[in-house]
Amino acid sequence: MITAKGGALRLVAATDAHFLTLASGAAPQGFSLPEGGIDTPEVIHMLGDLARSVRRDIDPAAWLIIDEGEVVGLCSITKVFAHPGVVEIGYGIASSRRGRGFATAAVAVLLDIIKADSRVRTVAAETAVANSASQRVLEKNGFIRTGERTDAEDGPLSCWQAAVG
Repeated sequence: MITAKGGALRLVAATDAHFLTLASGAAPQGFSLPEGGIDTPEVIHMLGDLARSVRRDIDPAAWLIIDEGEVVGLCSITKVFAHPGVVEIGYGIASSRRGRGFATAAVAVLLDIIKADSRVRTVAAETAVANSASQRVLEKNGFIRTGERTDAEDGPLSCWQAAVG
């Protein structure tokens, strides 16, 4: 377990049932949720669909971020092998739980999980150009900024990579 500002953080493989429960605004069995949940039902459904797709190549593909029994966020592999040996990750923390080190700790654990897959040599991530907090999460985990791109939905993004294999 990794400690994040006073708690003990762990990742639990997220199932389809977890995503359905979270999208309904409830906590998966055995866990609690912060007030307001971790994200909107639409985002939770989208992440569940994405996890189902990624699981065809890498399973598990998504994880609940747990701190002392509370689901404080989610992290996942979001793209698999668009380039040989490269996977992309994403992560999000409930707004009421941000700034406590959970994202940094979760990405560290996720990188350790991904390192176990010999097919993966590089982990990529993208952050909004204006999201300095998320950029610090990646920097603290050894990611290097590799450029920028503009996404039709998300706008200007910074691109990041970390070698794992």
